[in-house]
Amino acid sequence: MPSLEVLFSALPALCITRLGRLLRELHVPSKQHGPLYSDGWFSLGPAWSPDESRIAYVAEEPPTTETPKWSGAAKTDGQEATDALPTATPKSWQGIGEYQEDWGELNTGKKTPALFVLDAKTWQVSRITNLPAEHSIGQPVWSPEGDQLVFTAWPHSPPNAPQFGNRLGIVYCMNRPCSLFAVPVPPSSSQSASGEPVLLTPGRLSACSPRFLSDGSKLVFLSNEPAAQTMTHMGTAELLTLDWPGALQNPEEGSAHTLVPVVQQSDLEEFPGLYPHALSESCFAGGNEFVLLTSQWRSRMALLAIDLKTGKVQDTGFSNQSWSLLGAGQGWVAAAASSPTQPPRLMLARLPSASTASKHSQWEWTALGPLGNQTTPDAVQSTLDGLQWQTYQVKAMTDPTDMPFEAVVVRPKGKAALPGVLFPHGGPHSAFPAAYSNLVAFQAAQGYAVIAVNFRGSTGFGEDSIQSLPGHISVNDVEDCIAALDHVIAEGVVDRDRVAVSGGSHGGFLTGNLLGRHADRFKAGLARNPVMDLSLMIHVSDIPDWCYVEAFGVQEAKRRMAARPAIEDLARFKEGGTAKVIVFPEDTHALDRPQTEFETMINMISWLQQHI
Repeated sequence: MPSLEVLFSALPALCITRLGRLLRELHVPSKQHGPLYSDGWFSLGPAWSPDESRIAYVAEEPPTTETPKWSGAAKTDGQEATDALPTATPKSWQGIGEYQEDWGELNTGKKTPALFVLDAKTWQVSRITNLPAEHSIGQPVWSPEGDQLVFTAWPHSPPNAPQFGNRLGIVYCMNRPCSLFAVPVPPSSSQSASGEPVLLTPGRLSACSPRFLSDGSKLVFLSNEPAAQTMTHMGTAELLTLDWPGALQNPEEGSAHTLVPVVQQSDLEEFPGLYPHALSESCFAGGNEFVLLTSQWRSRMALLAIDLKTGKVQDTGFSNQSWSLLGAGQGWVAAAASSPTQPPRLMLARLPSASTASKHSQWEWTALGPLGNQTTPDAVQSTLDGLQWQTYQVKAMTDPTDMPFEAVVVRPKGKAALPGVLFPHGGPHSAFPAAYSNLVAFQAAQGYAVIAVNFRGSTGFGEDSIQSLPGHISVNDVEDCIAALDHVIAEGVVDRDRVAVSGGSHGGFLTGNLLGRHADRFKAGLARNPVMDLSLMIHVSDIPDWCYVEAFGVQEAKRRMAARPAIEDLARFKEGGTAKVIVFPEDTHALDRPQTEFETMINMISWLQQHI
């Protein structure tokens, strides 16, 4: 482990610490670079060189042109130019300058992340040059020899969407093209980069999240090729490896070895494919035997161990919980495990060898007790103990009917014919995992059966399921919601005469569709940031491509649609009954600020109690 730590701040400053003590704080001039990145996508934080002498990091590229400085201070004849005039003068200010595109939702102001290196001996900062033009740079890792930096580059003009003239948003969008490059880094901060970058993944639309094995023999990375090719914002990923340094010396197309391929369709108990966000910094275990990652596995999150020799995928956790990898090292792995009725707990397991691991369906996990006084209050624990949950297999009623889907139901124990809340997720290519959710647990604790529907098109069920939805939104997803509702009504769980529907984003789109087309089935609806009008969204969203792909399918992504004011939707709801709107002007699309979450939960329960 590095003997020093580097802490990032929102300002262009580097804080160097050792054992919690501040050693040095470096304020980098804005002309050298802007704010630092540590957002979990463009960068996970500082990347140490193997000898711990240098630190690579990502920061905003400095402005390429200076904006004009405006001043009302006029000098009289014979007056010397000085920075401080002896009398009061009109205010001066820096001009705004030309508009520059950024990376959209949750990335406001993030325009062009670039790559920098801090020399831990001289404390000098240098920019890595000769990188691909009109690209954003991120996710740097050092080569085992310490003379190269491997990084991910995202083109500002995506080749898979040339019809859009502006840069497209990137958050939640795994379909944005990206490639892996390697660039030589000089040993001294006083020298510039000594060579041109080498494209390591030619012929691929998607390659990201590079990680080197500890012995330096292979470079492991993820590819979201199906998403990049079809333009669905999420797809089934591949796990690939490149031999090192062979990939640097001979970067031929197709040289990458596919360790885990795309899974098109799987049976109930079979591995459904990979759906990770990224590889963690400490993702290797058992020497170089496994790569560990968190991935959706149907209606839960699984912690997977993938054999780096055979590609065999093992689910290491218990199937009645959802898991999230926290880190691995020194023969141990730490994870968080939860269920809809159990908040996350810290779990620890000793890493088995490859031969031992293959003999067991799960690893031997131990739950660690709470730290200090961080225990769950008795009243909260008693409430959670009074809840139960179950995952139901539901048969599709529209084509393709050979793709069953699932619904996770959370409700009070021992009660039947409960008032129900149908809860379709957003995305639409995401999923509701059987993991702890404050919102769902709160509604269930108030006496409701919450039916979270992972309709066809959700992640975690194979690529065929994902590709079945584009061009069929408002049909397959709507009918899957109705089928799931009918299923739990037939099971005696929900009272058919006391049902509401609630969803956010695409789930809000489904809420509107269900209320409008199946009005007799629902007493109330709750829509959070709903995508009610795709034609309007095309003109105001940072991801207009989403609208075309989901509405028409992959082959019709170039069609145009007329816009109309979204306020008409609210007017129509008011014509049919009572409607209420709450606006959170300071929040983002996710509505995830703590105050917003609290206020949302209270208002939703109040609405349900009034109307069902």
